[in-house]
Amino acid sequence: EMISCDWSSDVCSSDLYSSLVLSLLQIGKLEEAEKVFRMILVQGLRPDGAASSTVLRQLCLVGRWLDAFRLCEGIENSGNVSIDADIYSILLAGLCQEKNLVVAAKLAKLMVERGVQLQAPYVDDVVKHLKNSDEEELVSKISGISS
Repeated sequence: EMISCDWSSDVCSSDLYSSLVLSLLQIGKLEEAEKVFRMILVQGLRPDGAASSTVLRQLCLVGRWLDAFRLCEGIENSGNVSIDADIYSILLAGLCQEKNLVVAAKLAKLMVERGVQLQAPYVDDVVKHLKNSDEEELVSKISGISS
């Protein structure tokens, strides 16, 4: 059965591009997937949750923490896209380990605002690093929403 699609529809375009991103990631083409994903955001379209989480996860796996954070901000600004709590947690832990505490604090604040739980395996490490950045209030908030 063919799926009909109004190609002028933003929803259809978002779904098509999100599928393309996932397909590129499946065949190991992270740079190409990232370019398509950024194009989705620039065009004001909304990528789906699977594409968003997968591209962020892949960037984290290769240690591109700042790129992943910037993309996360873009996703958040596009609205109505849910990113898995474990992706936020992995990204926050990576930023902390890289000693990029200003950006880590910014992400932690975003997580608190969104009510995203810091996943258990990352709590101790993240709290230790954020305490070193004089973010005591943020530490108590992020600890309060951890799972």
